[in-house]
Amino acid sequence: MNVVSKKLRRLTHPQLRSLVKKSEQKMVQYRAENVFKSSLLNELMTDKFEYKGAEPNKILVKDAQTNEPVEVNVEHEAATIGDSFVREFWTITDKDGNLVGSKFYDIEKNSDNNWVMKAGSMSNYSSNLKGIGIRLDQIHIERAIQLGIKEIPRNSFPASTLYHAKVGFLPKEQELIKVRSASFLKDFLEEAFMFRELEDDLYEPIVVEKDGNFYLDVNKTIASTNLGRSKKLALDTSFKKIRNLLGKPSQLTLYGEQMEFWKKLLEKHSILKKLQINLTKIQ
Repeated sequence: MNVVSKKLRRLTHPQLRSLVKKSEQKMVQYRAENVFKSSLLNELMTDKFEYKGAEPNKILVKDAQTNEPVEVNVEHEAATIGDSFVREFWTITDKDGNLVGSKFYDIEKNSDNNWVMKAGSMSNYSSNLKGIGIRLDQIHIERAIQLGIKEIPRNSFPASTLYHAKVGFLPKEQELIKVRSASFLKDFLEEAFMFRELEDDLYEPIVVEKDGNFYLDVNKTIASTNLGRSKKLALDTSFKKIRNLLGKPSQLTLYGEQMEFWKKLLEKHSILKKLQINLTKIQ
């Protein structure tokens, strides 16, 4: 295709070209308004919430009523299969031994024989304590850094998209679908993601241009739309109904600048270095 043909091709898609620019701005906004904008995360990463006692495997989280630090216990288990798979389990219990949070993740060797993190699962069982999820993620991220792993993937359901953004997980480009008109986008969203009941201003199609063609970035579209939905629900209900948000999950990743941000945080606020736990040695 010659230069003239390329220019003509672009002129026939003014709406799509406009959407490309809006999409770029939307993803910049996604990062700027949400990533590491968690007041609870910032508070937990202060000396006030550093455990300074002598008992083993204790950390501090926040009492939901008093807003003061409270001790919880950390326990760890690991399952190793062969020389290419490790699953690590972490649990947090309160002073009475009640389970208040748990997480597992997998560490596997890829086709290049390098260790990589695989998405796991996390549960928070307490409404009386704040920061359980952040502490579990802190352990998970610190473990990845300890092993030299550069990316942590995450399968994010709509209700957790806002939380994940606030601790640094972002959508990466994955599935691209070629589009020929702006009208195609809304039809595709409605059919593929069942967003028929969404208000128009919550549709967030993320469109990219490559070699003169236009594509819907499916993963970023899902993440951006879910973020808008979750923020609206949080605002309308003071977070009371955000857990009920349904829809298609997106794939998020902690990597690059966000991983470096965590590295700096953990230099001063490590958990793993203080726990008396023998972690699985991975060669």
